[in-house]
Amino acid sequence: MLQVWGAASCNEVTGVKVDTSSMLRRVRPYAEHILTFFVPGEAKPKGRPRFAKATGHAYTPKRTASEEAVIRAYGQKHMIRNGLEQPWGGPCVVVVTALIDKPKDWWEGKEPGRGDVDNYAKLVTDALNKIVFKDDRQIVELTTAKAYSDTPGIRVHLALYADVPKPKKTRKKAV
Repeated sequence: MLQVWGAASCNEVTGVKVDTSSMLRRVRPYAEHILTFFVPGEAKPKGRPRFAKATGHAYTPKRTASEEAVIRAYGQKHMIRNGLEQPWGGPCVVVVTALIDKPKDWWEGKEPGRGDVDNYAKLVTDALNKIVFKDDRQIVELTTAKAYSDTPGIRVHLALYADVPKPKKTRKKAV
């Protein structure tokens, strides 16, 4: 049975409509669960790894680790609400929308926010790794967008496939 959680509330809270309906329509026949949630607060992209001078080992910056912890908590809450106790083992579709506060000197056509769009997606997928899905290599489709909003945050849509659509076999006619 397909369960959709929080889809309406995300649009109501943010006031920004990003067209996810085509994605939902396309995956709905194959999705067992669709999780949708909004993480309020300033949307920040994933920071670059830092290196310890003494050892040369890489580590995640504290800001990035705390951002991931917040997203992880929201993901865990929605997994429980949807009756999922274990990370998903099948293919997943992820849509990430970074909603950025409008700057004071904002005008139409200006590039939204700092940070590369792929770093917002990386922050979300790394945070939800081993929480929503077993490994982020299960993601078969990823869509990411940035937009200005009066309510900054990150909106996440996840479709967890129950069964992967198989291509139809066609017979070649013998000549």
